[in-house]
Amino acid sequence: MITPVAAGSLAALSLPAAAALTWPGAGSAQDFTDGADQQPVVPDVNIAPYNITLDARTVEMIEVFKLDIGTLLEYKDTAEFNAKTSETLEKHDGMLRDIIEHARQHTGTREFTEQEIQEAIGYIFREGIKEAEEKARFGGGNTVEAGFGWTPLPLAHAACPPTTSPSYKQMVIDIRGGTYGNYEFNGGNALYRVQIDKIPNSCSVQFKLYFYDEDHPWADAAYDILRGLMYNRDHDEEIFIIHGNSRIEFPNTWSSDGVYACLDGPAGCHYTTTKPYVPGSTVYVSNTWNHMMDTSDTNWDFAKSRVP
Repeated sequence: MITPVAAGSLAALSLPAAAALTWPGAGSAQDFTDGADQQPVVPDVNIAPYNITLDARTVEMIEVFKLDIGTLLEYKDTAEFNAKTSETLEKHDGMLRDIIEHARQHTGTREFTEQEIQEAIGYIFREGIKEAEEKARFGGGNTVEAGFGWTPLPLAHAACPPTTSPSYKQMVIDIRGGTYGNYEFNGGNALYRVQIDKIPNSCSVQFKLYFYDEDHPWADAAYDILRGLMYNRDHDEEIFIIHGNSRIEFPNTWSSDGVYACLDGPAGCHYTTTKPYVPGSTVYVSNTWNHMMDTSDTNWDFAKSRVP
């Protein structure tokens, strides 16, 4: 189902140079060069050398999987959701296991236990859920290019209070690498872009955060391959939503009480919550290795960097 191809078929991530990031409404610019621990770190992320791609049949099966996830959202918040989720995962179990095994073999990762296979399937599934939810949230929309990378400015809405952007803090280990518990992390996962969009017909604003990469505690390269094959990217994308400048929602991106090296079964430390938001609060964007977030810090003994 996955066959070797010429090197470069999966292109390396193109990294933008350091530049100012303009925040909506503030008229100010900030960058990543305000301290030694905030210098951008060029990540060592390039899945092209593994020389793998998918045949047409597998690509088709992945698209069906994504369509099925979109259909699954119709049952969200109903009693049927869990049963429909199980049906969807059972339907695509063989394809998902095959992709996971090829990612493992091509990266020389040790053999996964059944529990670890379920964790990887859960990871793929939740990435798909987040992608499908975002599409449902917008269905397209207007953006304005500005600042570092590009930062769409939210559309004005007379009936809505202005949304105050939070500040961000990220684990220094996540940016520069280091040891956490029994695991060694490469780093190179700096937050480098924030995309901000007004959600149509609401007083809600979505914040989409882009990280150069994410470091799985022990199967990092294999998980990079999974993102590349399933979602055509090797960077990480995570979302939170501010409603009416008074509540913040973390949809499948809440860390709960998870710590940086969290490996919490099939859930993979992904949780959902909505909580009060104090305008300008700090969001801790790397409470866990996969950039699950909260407005509170779950890694008290480890250094953080303000970003940008």
